[in-house]
Amino acid sequence: MNQLIRARKAVLSIFLVNGLSLGSWIPHIPLVQERLNIGEGLLGLALLSMAAGAIIFMPISGIWITRLGSRKITTLTAFAYCFALPLPIMAPSFVTLLLALFFFGAFFGAMDVAMNAQAVAIEKRFTKPIMSSFHGFFSVGGLLGSGIGGLVLAFELNPLLHALFISGLMFVVTALVNKHFLPKSVDTSVKKTEFVLPRGPVLALGILAFMVLLAEGAIADWSSVYITKVLETGPGIAALGYASFSLMMAIGRLSGDRFVANMGAVKIARLTSLIAAIGLGATLLIEDTLV
Repeated sequence: MNQLIRARKAVLSIFLVNGLSLGSWIPHIPLVQERLNIGEGLLGLALLSMAAGAIIFMPISGIWITRLGSRKITTLTAFAYCFALPLPIMAPSFVTLLLALFFFGAFFGAMDVAMNAQAVAIEKRFTKPIMSSFHGFFSVGGLLGSGIGGLVLAFELNPLLHALFISGLMFVVTALVNKHFLPKSVDTSVKKTEFVLPRGPVLALGILAFMVLLAEGAIADWSSVYITKVLETGPGIAALGYASFSLMMAIGRLSGDRFVANMGAVKIARLTSLIAAIGLGATLLIEDTLV
């Protein structure tokens, strides 16, 4: 049991630094757009490149996990993700920004699948739901990353030094905790992989997940730009948009396991979907920042 507790703490740490890295990039989006002098159309294409990298490498990560185990893939992709964070901030042109965000998204997506495989394996060995807590730590990381990034930009500190600091922190955490991940044997019971089109309840859950991630991605990619350009604030204040989003996600996720245990997953999915739709609609109706 002690080994399982250590594994859980290690994977919680990885979820935290994963969210920290993503949250640290988001406040820089308006500055990168301004520095490269690109409009919303080209910026959207660049951000789509990040999504494309994630979509391509997520299923590839699943294949790697089957062959090598989620422990190794989580470790390798986390180290690669460390080096990917500064790339879009350093990009000297639109083309290099496309490439940088593609690799940033690829390592983020591959790491996301691998660390979730570790989390699933850990939850199976517990007697109660704990998956939501892992995603709660991701949201806490996003809150810290966007909050720190907002302070960096508000005080006009060097953006690259900020990215390098976060990358170094993530590298150290990964190096310290990866030895506590569950071993390869928890992932390799399946001898081969094959692609199967989703249908029935799985398809319905996939559609729901698509809509949720579409909203989450829109907030992550565009909230800082929206608050900066449309609501006409500074980059420091704009970073608070994703920070507040991450705060509420963290609260929901850290309490989610208890609600699921008491009310059931179906009721929670219906209720929270309704709350999320109302919240997103209300956000779009606000014309001024509450500062």
